Amino acid sequence: MASRTKKAKITMFHTLLIFCFLGLACYAHCKESQVDRFLRIARLQIGVEENPRGSNRGPEVDEYNRAAGVPLGSPWCASVQHWTGKKINLSLPGAYSPSWFPQRRRIPIDEVSAGDFGGVYNSKLQRIAHLVLIEKVEGNRVWTLEGNTDPLGSREGYGYFRRVRLKNSLIYSRWLHEGRN
Repeated sequence: MASRTKKAKITMFHTLLIFCFLGLACYAHCKESQVDRFLRIARLQIGVEENPRGSNRGPEVDEYNRAAGVPLGSPWCASVQHWTGKKINLSLPGAYSPSWFPQRRRIPIDEVSAGDFGGVYNSKLQRIAHLVLIEKVEGNRVWTLEGNTDPLGSREGYGYFRRVRLKNSLIYSRWLHEGRN
């Protein structure tokens, strides 16, 4: 009988520990800002590549384009950002890069911070033709997370990479607000 009581107390203690651990994990997650949640999910995409390269296809890439509602095989630099937003229940623009830069969302270069979006202007197309997520700002440079690029910065690359760009080479917009200092 004493053994049964001891086992019950140990089981109750372990259950309490589990609930405390889950509570702390939930508390930490619940306190995470919108920007931090978005960046956390975006960082997990680093290393995703098209299969085959140059096809705008592959399991993850197809998932991004499905989320954005565009045909499989479409360019996906904006689709991956749209998909990331869906993962945290945000309604963001779709797969067309220029749609991320309406005048009311644009921000000046001196206000850029992590979680903002950058657009690469293409003079041949006369529009923004590539979308990047700003991970970090340091001096005159921004660290970006971007899909459908390559290590050299092509707007028609083959993977999701972390890159460093000159701050003045991009046009900026803000869609994530919560948790900014």
